Amino acid sequence: MQDLAGNVNETEERTLTVDAASPFYISNCQNLDQVGAIYYLTADIINSSQSYCINISANNVTLDCQGHLIDGDDNARYGIYINRSSQQTTNITVKNCKVTDWNNSNIYLYRADGNTIANVTSSSSPSTGIYLDYSSSNALTNITANSNFFGIYLDSSSSNTFQDITVSSNGGDGILLYLSSSNTLSNITADSNDWAGIYLWSSSSNTLTNITANSNGYGIYLDSSSSNTLSNITADSNGWAGIYLWSSSSNTLTNITANSNGEGGIFLDSSSSNTITKSTLKENSVDFYIFASSDSYCNNKIENITGSNNLPILYYNYSVTLSDMQLSELILCNADYSNIDNITINGSQSLDNNMLLLVRTDHSNISNIHSSDNLAGIYLDSSSSNTVTNITANSNWAAIALDSSNSNTLTNITANSNSYDGIYLWLSSSNILSNITANSNSDYGIYIDSNSDNNIIANSTISNNTDAGLYLDEHGLDDPEYNKIYNCLFNNSVNVKIDSGITGENYFNTTKQPGTRIYSPGNEIGGNYWTNPS
Repeated sequence: MQDLAGNVNETEERTLTVDAASPFYISNCQNLDQVGAIYYLTADIINSSQSYCINISANNVTLDCQGHLIDGDDNARYGIYINRSSQQTTNITVKNCKVTDWNNSNIYLYRADGNTIANVTSSSSPSTGIYLDYSSSNALTNITANSNFFGIYLDSSSSNTFQDITVSSNGGDGILLYLSSSNTLSNITADSNDWAGIYLWSSSSNTLTNITANSNGYGIYLDSSSSNTLSNITADSNGWAGIYLWSSSSNTLTNITANSNGEGGIFLDSSSSNTITKSTLKENSVDFYIFASSDSYCNNKIENITGSNNLPILYYNYSVTLSDMQLSELILCNADYSNIDNITINGSQSLDNNMLLLVRTDHSNISNIHSSDNLAGIYLDSSSSNTVTNITANSNWAAIALDSSNSNTLTNITANSNSYDGIYLWLSSSNILSNITANSNSDYGIYIDSNSDNNIIANSTISNNTDAGLYLDEHGLDDPEYNKIYNCLFNNSVNVKIDSGITGENYFNTTKQPGTRIYSPGNEIGGNYWTNPS
């Protein structure tokens, strides 16, 4: 082409090709320090004593182990080690590795963001399989972490993604999140870990979806953790609870299956503002349980729950009137002035579980209840000034239990053939028990324990109980005192057992007064009738 001055210009198109860094082939422990390089492990590393076996000090590196093993001698510290002095995006990929037997951690990331760990097996570390420490926005996929103490441990690490993870047979937790938020865990199998399948500790706003957590100590445990979302969870056959929340608030649990757990399906302990919906809790020692040391801990939303025997579990934290229902379990928590009538509690057909549970519920009327073959017939926890009448509670662990519950009136109670006690009082005072039938219980007909004072037991039949008809028991200086027992028929091998440490007074006779005796002729009442089966 010629310009106006008569000069001729020629244009030539050329292509410049820049080769990426050549791949490196390694067969032993070393420092990976070439930015942008790909490293291929070509042989197993066996029983290494080098404490930082694969130290990835450069960014934008790929380590492909090609299925090879990086094995420590149980004393050397780290198998694969990524450590930065300040927070940064390191963009490292670790894949196709088997890492075992490193004392501190098989794979360790510190202040390293934006990395990918894929197709990795990490096992047999006495500490941690994979440890993310102040490391965020990492992606872990297709990971197996078995037979470590912790399978995967996150400390102060957020916005990480875990998908297709198996953590099993670890001595502590399968996955532990500590001070870690906004992580996503999906398609996780966490089985046979000694403590919890997944443990969240002071960790918030995490999402757990499609989780199987079976045969652990706990399936999933939330400790001081808030605003987490758990959905499509299966937590079966764990030694303690399927899901346990302690001091944890504003979590949402949906589509939970928690069956055959040793201590409970779902257990809320000092936890508030949680929502649990559309879930199935069956064949647990108790399907659902709540412990609330203040009224605020009753502020949970529990609905659309199916319990053992395919019956509903109902939970109320407000005044409610219920009648003519058959339930797997009924929980009233801070539900003062409720009226409950003609309710049958039928838990599991194969084990004694569930109950009618009152927690921090006062001034309520509970009448015409049939609750047999359960963990407890009726359990009052920190619940006072209630009227409980016309109750049949046979063949439970305990028929009626009062824990820190005062000034209740129990009338017309049948409490027979329970595995432990007919009626049990712990730290419960000024209750009136009348017209009680407590027969053939495996321990005691009535057990008054530890600072349960000023109770009245009257007009009752207490017979054929294995250990004693009535037991007054103390713990340290916590004597049951000033209880009155009168106009009762005792017919047991041991009618009354009084702990030798009790120093306070209890009364077995009162001033004579007109009335109908429960047994023996006469028109005055005041004492008791004592006999034994022989």
